[in-house]
Amino acid sequence: MRAKFATAHSTNKRLWTVLVVFAALLTMMRITAGPSSAQSPSSPSGTGSAASQQVVQRERVVDDKYSYSDCPIKIVKIKTKKHEVSLREAFSDDDDWLRGIAIEIENKSGKVVTHVGIAMRFDRPAEQADPSGALWDIWYGVSPFAFKDGESIPPPQVRTIQPGETAVVVLSDADHNALNSFLQDIKFPSSIERVHISVATVGFDDGAAWRGILYRRDRRGTLQRKDQ
Repeated sequence: MRAKFATAHSTNKRLWTVLVVFAALLTMMRITAGPSSAQSPSSPSGTGSAASQQVVQRERVVDDKYSYSDCPIKIVKIKTKKHEVSLREAFSDDDDWLRGIAIEIENKSGKVVTHVGIAMRFDRPAEQADPSGALWDIWYGVSPFAFKDGESIPPPQVRTIQPGETAVVVLSDADHNALNSFLQDIKFPSSIERVHISVATVGFDDGAAWRGILYRRDRRGTLQRKDQ
């Protein structure tokens, strides 16, 4: 009987020792791990993190306020990286919306076109004292107005646009970065909400050119207004 009690007592003592050691290990693990499940106020997670990284959207507008009614090139479509834009209609986008803007144009002239220059005009917000705006050009092909009188014009480096055909003029990343630097230098706000887009210049494969009116190149290679 005593032997049985001694065996049972010894067994209970070993179980108690194991439980004490196990409890001690759990306590040490909790101390080492620390408050890992607690949310740090400086490192939000879930919806809070997404909200803190959300890009601000504002209303933007593209219009053709300065376009000529008799322009030989027609603007038929405008696309940003997120939207197909309707002229004079507001849409929502972030402050980087002009990067990669693509302007689809159609040749309505009846001539073969080698160059189209798109003018982008920017107005200052009303709260700025300086009333002057800003002008930036993007080109498809080289403008005939970029050459001096009598200077020969090299062959076009882009696909010529046949009558009735379309082409796309794009504000490249390099042009966009240069435009941003230009606007910052003249103290424009970082968020551009409206841009006026129009066709400013056109070049033709017969040497003629257009800049509000038609110009023809004479024998000396000088561009002369057609009405002169």
